[in-house]
Amino acid sequence: GGEDKNKDLQKIKPLIEKLSSSAVNDRTIAINSITILCDNDSEIRKLFLKNDLIKILINKLLVDSSDEVVVDSFGLLRNLIIEEGYDLSVYLWRENIWSIFENALNKCISSLNHINDSTSSDLQKNLLIDLIDNLISCIGSLSSEVSIELFQDKILINLQNSNFLQFVFELIMKNISKKLTITSFEFLYDLSTISTNFIDLLSNDNTLKELLNTVQPNNNLSNAYLIGLQFQLLEYTNNLSDDLTINILEKLINISKNKIDLSFTINQLNLPLQTEKLSKEDELKLNLAKENFKIIDLLLDLFSTIIEIKGEQYFNKSKSDDRINEFFINELMNKFLNPLIINDFKDNKILICLNNLSIYFKSINQITETFVEFLNNTDKLLIPRFIKTLQNSHHSIPLDSQDLELLNDQLIYVQTSIELNPNLINEFNMDIINKLISLNTSHLLNTNSNLISQYTTSLLNFITIIAKNCNSIELTSTITKFIVDENILNLMNKYESTTITEIHKSYNYLIESILIDSINCIFELFDDDYSYNREIYHTGKLGEFLQTQVLSKFRKIYKNIDKFKQPELKERAEETLTNLDRFIKYKETE
Repeated sequence: GGEDKNKDLQKIKPLIEKLSSSAVNDRTIAINSITILCDNDSEIRKLFLKNDLIKILINKLLVDSSDEVVVDSFGLLRNLIIEEGYDLSVYLWRENIWSIFENALNKCISSLNHINDSTSSDLQKNLLIDLIDNLISCIGSLSSEVSIELFQDKILINLQNSNFLQFVFELIMKNISKKLTITSFEFLYDLSTISTNFIDLLSNDNTLKELLNTVQPNNNLSNAYLIGLQFQLLEYTNNLSDDLTINILEKLINISKNKIDLSFTINQLNLPLQTEKLSKEDELKLNLAKENFKIIDLLLDLFSTIIEIKGEQYFNKSKSDDRINEFFINELMNKFLNPLIINDFKDNKILICLNNLSIYFKSINQITETFVEFLNNTDKLLIPRFIKTLQNSHHSIPLDSQDLELLNDQLIYVQTSIELNPNLINEFNMDIINKLISLNTSHLLNTNSNLISQYTTSLLNFITIIAKNCNSIELTSTITKFIVDENILNLMNKYESTTITEIHKSYNYLIESILIDSINCIFELFDDDYSYNREIYHTGKLGEFLQTQVLSKFRKIYKNIDKFKQPELKERAEETLTNLDRFIKYKETE
């Protein structure tokens, strides 16, 4: 409430003032305090931003006379970009952050030439390494957050013209410090995942290609990024043959087999957060665990992508490669994924990888006994965990986007599992479904429309499967009521209560998209005379509601979708409208 706001304001005002202090020490202490506060509390972060933190950073701190202040300010900026995402990144771009990046880069390049001079102290060396590290991370994060158009039309060209890419490659060749080598590889890998223009640039530059083929990093994380980059290049140039795929898969699995102590990593990551400063030894352990986490996370990403690409390749050819199928089962499933699942390694990319495997084996018609057995064992561990998460949730606590991402991946996973093993439906009783549909996500509608759209689709698909196959008229009725009240009626009312411009400004085209999905779920649930059909559709007056309320309102909504701005959505809406009309008429003949 208001009191908290005032308290927070009292907390931040003196820190903002300290940023202008003439004493260097005051400025660094203030920056570090602000960094910690912004990392831990999104409300306070928003207050700092409202109180001109970004302007002070751009106009003063990032160009401060003290190196230490500059280094810490870049660190703070990097964290803010990661937390605040698109809006802040676009704002920074318009405020000409690039010229600040470029000046810092030129300073780094000239200092780097003197890093080994007898006159430069260890402190100066470490400051320089931290500055380069923070600068690369700032540019990498900004590139990932802005639109792909802005990245390819402006930022990528600046990266070339300012010698920034050349600089990053030199850091890899010189291997000045482990930290910088990892950051440089991460930067290149991340750009390769967001932009084909960037991969094109790499693949046409022979010195860079040569470097990627000859460099041999001496740490696992850099090595994993390097293999990821090589993979992106092969895929881009359509050279990802089965032989090369095997080669990449084996390189990736070797990193996980030989180099990572899983139980050590999980134990370290599960330790409660320490408020006191860690001892040197504990800090090293924790950093190793975090690095291992990053490696496993990256391997999961790469495996998932390779499975998807191979699935597409084989879908168009008649034959898949037995070596790759065997690798997926023996190495990837049994030796890599299985220990992660058993030890409850906290990363939902495991679910994405499992899901891609199921789709892959289904598409090549290879659902073998071994695979089914593996999935059954996995379900026994993962589904109770998913149910426990739901049981522990409380509808008054708003979910944040990380919770939602995890839930989305869990729903997709469980749905795929049910398709292969329908008995799992019995695990989801009225209590669990009520928990699921009462989760509080409404506040996210206008903050992250893409994620909400994915989540709502996954949720609707999942509860529709349950409603159709649960053999409980009460549960089917509860789910139908949720789809109708929350997703159809509620959204149509929202749509009618304000102007179309406002709707599209606040929610983009999210409302239309959810409405289409929801109406299609009703078709799916009542497309035949199931045991629950008459009681819910006819006696329960669902048919009347569709006829008198939904048809005319949805027709209006359809007319307001701009077919030039949203051609695919317009087509989906048209199809749904036609089907709705036919569906109502068909149900009248029952």
